[in-house]
Amino acid sequence: MDISSSTQAETAMARILALACPETPAPAATQAVLGFPTEAGLSSGQFAAGLNAALRQGEVLWQLYDIVVVALGPAVVVKVDSATSLDSDGISNLAYINEHMPQLPAPKVLGALTCGQRSYFFMTRGRGVTLEAAWPDISTEGKRDVQAQLTQVFADLRQSPRPRSGQGQGPQQHAITAPLGSFVMGLCKDTRHIQRVSNAHDPLCDEEALNDFLVKAPPRRSTPTSIRMLRPVMRDDHDIVMTHADLHPRNITVEWVDNASDASNASTGPARRCKITSILDWEMAGWYPAYWEFVKAMCNASPRGPLSDWPEYLPTDAIGLWPVEYALDSLIGRWLG
Repeated sequence: MDISSSTQAETAMARILALACPETPAPAATQAVLGFPTEAGLSSGQFAAGLNAALRQGEVLWQLYDIVVVALGPAVVVKVDSATSLDSDGISNLAYINEHMPQLPAPKVLGALTCGQRSYFFMTRGRGVTLEAAWPDISTEGKRDVQAQLTQVFADLRQSPRPRSGQGQGPQQHAITAPLGSFVMGLCKDTRHIQRVSNAHDPLCDEEALNDFLVKAPPRRSTPTSIRMLRPVMRDDHDIVMTHADLHPRNITVEWVDNASDASNASTGPARRCKITSILDWEMAGWYPAYWEFVKAMCNASPRGPLSDWPEYLPTDAIGLWPVEYALDSLIGRWLG
């Protein structure tokens, strides 16, 4: 979709960024995904050309298959995916965090749009680099400091109360809590080599239902006796807490700061420290049992390579240490392959 003049392309690009990155994001999560705009005298082809020009000038931060994250300057990034693969949970979850936990270090939702076969999700950019990139250069003392920062972040996250979604019937009329899973859509995601997603029309309202879902065989597969034997020993009474569910150094951005000039830290210790600036990728987040954060972090950890010591620095003072639940989950993971 070429256009005849560079001026038109620049105008289109400026209009795209103005529409996709408003100063005040739409408050309703359902308004986060916008239709592709053609106002201001620009055709859809001109918009596409302007957007492509912006992407070509950007910096590719991350890529996996058809998904690309591109920086459009120091303050804005766009996640590009196929329109059919757009995970609206990633948008609505982050919008929920922005609204209910504004103090949390997380990107701000700026907007999203679709054009043809592609979707574009715009958000603010975390300063610095990923913790994964910085990890080999951080000392043991520095890693303990990062752990302490994560402990504070995840302790704050878990303080948020699970919302009520309605009022029960009958003489008791107990308040009904929101279903487990993502904050807005109520979808539970169990991601391993395959990803299983709960039925949106049959939400999982408590841990008992979640456990039944976890041991249920996916299509065209049966549940072996060994897995059925696990269900009676799986607890149904963990606290349900706000969970990121993808805690990994690749999903954390950090920057090096002068210790003496960092108001959040006493001017003792090393001259420079690695400060967390943002927690990324909220697609898997939601209301889950208290053990979920730890177990999913352990499942994503690598026993070899530069991140082999990452499990030693998980913020277990906030998220807990759950060896039994991890062992049970590992057995389910072996079954699913």
